[in-house]
Amino acid sequence: MAAQASGEPVDRLHELYRELSALDHPACGFRRWNAVADQIFRVLPLVLSDPVQFARLREIAATDPDPFVRKYAGGDADPLPDATSPAQMVEWLRHPAVDLTVVVDDVRVGLRLEPVLATDEESRTHLLAQWQDHGEHCNASWLGGEPLGPLDTWPRRDDDIPLAHVVQVDLRWVADPSVIVPGPDEPLGPTLVNQPVEPVVYTALPCWEDVPRALQERLIDAREVVLRSIGGWSEPSAVAPPSLLLGNGWESAQEARRLLDAAAGPGEGAWVLLFDIAGVGPLDQWFGDEGHLEVWIRETDLAEHRFDRAWALLR
Repeated sequence: MAAQASGEPVDRLHELYRELSALDHPACGFRRWNAVADQIFRVLPLVLSDPVQFARLREIAATDPDPFVRKYAGGDADPLPDATSPAQMVEWLRHPAVDLTVVVDDVRVGLRLEPVLATDEESRTHLLAQWQDHGEHCNASWLGGEPLGPLDTWPRRDDDIPLAHVVQVDLRWVADPSVIVPGPDEPLGPTLVNQPVEPVVYTALPCWEDVPRALQERLIDAREVVLRSIGGWSEPSAVAPPSLLLGNGWESAQEARRLLDAAAGPGEGAWVLLFDIAGVGPLDQWFGDEGHLEVWIRETDLAEHRFDRAWALLR
């Protein structure tokens, strides 16, 4: 039987961690485990809402002699983000260890273009076979390669240099089949790059440049934690930003909208980021040294699928 709880919620939480540690063995029934876990979930908000008790929770996570207690206390004191869950991301931003509640309204949900792990040749053959077999029920999308739709002639610049195909996206994701812009030095029509991708929900934080200076350092750290979480917790230097569809991009949205307003002139509807294609990974050096290709469109044009009114920015 558990000892009587002390007066402070953090003390009760510490005791519950110890109870859970004692139940960490194969003979423990899941009902007993869940009963203790439910009590932890009820007590934890009281601890997180009090700076003094939260500081004590972090001390428990750092100093308790029981590795199990340190692990679970650490998970509650410094939780990990889940970019695939908008609700969890908002909760994470409000956690006292992150302390970025002020940017919650600037969070945007989009899709990251996750590479399909297979060789280029095999992947493209497989995706095209899927498309032919299943038609509209297939996610046929990739970076580079050739567009799925037929072209009478390959598009070229005014100086007759052929353009490079950047991205093909399933119509159901955004109703835009492809975006064609200049590629790397001396492109020769269809490129050797052909990286199939699939959509994964991505809850994107705003750019650090778009928040007050007092928040910028914390937001930079938070964006790196999110990026590392989707990269399998590699070293920061080894994590490349993914290409994105909708949501927030990697560069300043405020600066992009200022440039777009100046270039496009007055129009109806706010500017929406359609693509942020990262010049890393399969498209390394396509847009300069770790540059990005952004495609923006007004929300009214997006609603009517007027993609001929989209604008591209190299950032």
